[in-house]
Amino acid sequence: MRFARRSFEDRDLVAQGQDLQGELVLGTEPGLFNPRKLNTDQWMEAAKAMGAKYAVLVAKHGSGFMCWQSDLYPYGMKESPYKNGQGDIVRDFVNSCRKYGIRPGIYAHMGCNGYLEVDNPGLVNRGKGGDPEKQARYARICEGMLTELWGNYGALSEIWFDGGVLDPGKGGPDMLPILPASIASFSHMKIITRYAPSHFLDSPSGKKCGL
Repeated sequence: MRFARRSFEDRDLVAQGQDLQGELVLGTEPGLFNPRKLNTDQWMEAAKAMGAKYAVLVAKHGSGFMCWQSDLYPYGMKESPYKNGQGDIVRDFVNSCRKYGIRPGIYAHMGCNGYLEVDNPGLVNRGKGGDPEKQARYARICEGMLTELWGNYGALSEIWFDGGVLDPGKGGPDMLPILPASIASFSHMKIITRYAPSHFLDSPSGKKCGL
């Protein structure tokens, strides 16, 4: 499920041929995110009616907009007028999943962040890199995001990275301290977690590794 600032944009990004997945050129208007009838219980009621066993929410996509309460940078729910800056879509989603007996999962895209001018595969300066200090700051921000998402919402059934995560040796976030108990082997990496999601999923391969 994807529901964020872009849900309120009346633009055809593909037709306009915009770069960085169309995210950088949209500007940074967190005030655009102000749903009037958002009801995550209704989402899960519909999901349960269709027989869904799990659901995955896009907590952060390419724009960098954070759908949860965070102080990592000023572009997310705290800066939105929704619920006077007190909203937390991730928490509402997870609570609704549990209410309806659906396993919650979280998607977080680390490779692209329009607000911070990061592009795939997770390099600063719109994907060109070349600034080790700036790259290190972005890696720490990613680690902060994952710590919040995996640590503040209880057990998750699945975590999903779109396109993987840049290797720490190339300036990417170091997930190992965040993930301390072994749960899966993915490619050449050992994935370890204290928050114990039952699956780790990467795309574009869609390969899933679980307990």
